[in-house]
Amino acid sequence: MRLIDTSTLEFSEFLGPTTPRYAILSHTWGADEVSLQDMELGLPSLASKEGYRKVVDYCRLAAQQGYGWAWVDTCCIDKTNHAELAESINSMFRWYQEAAVCHVFLSDLGPQAALGTALPPCRWFTRGWTLQELIAPATVEFYDGNWVMRGTKASLITQLESITGILASVLAGSSRLANVSVGVRMSWAANRETTRPEDMAYSLLGIFDVNMPMIYGEGEKAFRRLQEEIIRQSNDLTIFAWQDDSSFYRKLARSTYRQAVVARSAPLLALSPRDFGLHSAWGSRGSLRRLGFENGSKWSDINPEYAITNKGLRITTSLVLHDLVDEPAHWVTKGRSYFLALGELRRHPEDPHGNIVGLLLDKLGPDVFSRREADLCEIPETAFPMLTQSMTIYIVMSENSFYANREAASRQGTFRVRDGRVPIRSQDTEWRGDQGSAQTPHVSVRVLRAIPQRYWDHTNQRFFCTPGNATVLAFSVGVSLDQYEVVVVCLVDLQRPRGQLSWPVLFLYGPGEAPDLMSWFMSRKAAGESTFWEDLPVHWLQWPRSRHSLKISVNGVSYSVSAQVNAERERELRAGFPRWIISFDVMRHSAADTCADGGLIKSE
Repeated sequence: MRLIDTSTLEFSEFLGPTTPRYAILSHTWGADEVSLQDMELGLPSLASKEGYRKVVDYCRLAAQQGYGWAWVDTCCIDKTNHAELAESINSMFRWYQEAAVCHVFLSDLGPQAALGTALPPCRWFTRGWTLQELIAPATVEFYDGNWVMRGTKASLITQLESITGILASVLAGSSRLANVSVGVRMSWAANRETTRPEDMAYSLLGIFDVNMPMIYGEGEKAFRRLQEEIIRQSNDLTIFAWQDDSSFYRKLARSTYRQAVVARSAPLLALSPRDFGLHSAWGSRGSLRRLGFENGSKWSDINPEYAITNKGLRITTSLVLHDLVDEPAHWVTKGRSYFLALGELRRHPEDPHGNIVGLLLDKLGPDVFSRREADLCEIPETAFPMLTQSMTIYIVMSENSFYANREAASRQGTFRVRDGRVPIRSQDTEWRGDQGSAQTPHVSVRVLRAIPQRYWDHTNQRFFCTPGNATVLAFSVGVSLDQYEVVVVCLVDLQRPRGQLSWPVLFLYGPGEAPDLMSWFMSRKAAGESTFWEDLPVHWLQWPRSRHSLKISVNGVSYSVSAQVNAERERELRAGFPRWIISFDVMRHSAADTCADGGLIKSE
């Protein structure tokens, strides 16, 4: 560490415990600052520089307070030495923390200005580097443009909290930085700027207690590296709690459906600290807390492990299956959305309950997800969420990964289950339902369960085909008949060819049929647990060629429930992009009946 003698203005270097007691300056740079080389050369023109007069005045102030040594960032670092510059940036938070006093020079604060109105607009509160210079030192004194002290961090703490959004307990040192969520700490820099884009990331190293090499010229990639370094050392999920209110993705999504499909995916990591500005909108008293046993046990796995891999962010946790109440039309979802809980938001400390803040995810393929837009979603903490089983998933990090994973899933193939309201066909042309309505009666068909979970997409109600098509894909639907919901299980076989193309073959089973098969279906618990056809309790090669229809008797009335498979687009199917749709049909017969492949099923 290079310090300047406050009486002679000469420099000396110190290492570790030999470093003397020193004062440190915090200020905003002007156009005429002096460097280490300027100070050492001592040219006649030096005295005319405004930056030199600032150093002289500061050393005089420090000497008057009894400090023999001082540190000034403009001239105490050899910026021509890249190794020294990197070491200084990585050590700067500690240097401010260990200083006996930090003097803040507010050059644009007038000597007679009232602090209530003149302090907030000061440029010092808008610069990136000054954030750590406010937080790190225990003792901070504020001086106006005439070097007159106007207050201390302790005396101005309420106003400083209001200006910066930093909790008073953090400013006072009574709360450890590590106890504040990553997302909240990021928000402190949301309205700050640096001259070079890389410095926006480098100025935050001390706030997150991380170190990384300096690569000037990488631009905004530095902020991505900072987030990756934080992830390596912390599993605080609030690092993903950012939102871009002027999102390019959202504007694009409102134009056309094709663009909306692309726009639904957003980077997992923020592009800038500005993206964390929504924390300020939540209110100065509100704070996003990480999830723990007291507030998150019903929302996700507590304290989950996650890491960045070349496939994306790998995390083992449960996801919430969330029904969106006010869903934008351009999201074009059909089923429940995947929700990854990130933290708990309480806008006021006295609130007994808050909201759970999280990401909405889209499923791109088996175990692979992408972030849906640059938006966050809130769910009341008092809600009772439906969770998936704990599973290991990958969340793509970038747009390139989004396209690569979506392409891979498309080539492997998908098939969608179409549910909802299905018209009831009838053999009796005079029948119009229980109420005698002239409108065609309908029955409700809804997907209840699908296995294996890793291949099922709840949002779009579709399966991703498995490699080699050797895995059993199965789902159950509830068919509402005469106020009863009859559960039908459907197995999908992708191995048996149909003509020149391999079309799915369906096997339907109703209540009371194939008890061994039903037991197998209900016992699949693990998220990644798969079963091959040869492992089923009834050997599939002994089954009929298909079983796509059931005859069910409910309250003395016979119904046929059948399923059909159609290619979503024949051209894509022949091009090697198989996408199928399974739809259901319900026929009402005139009387209860039985059929060879269906059996008679009565409702009690």
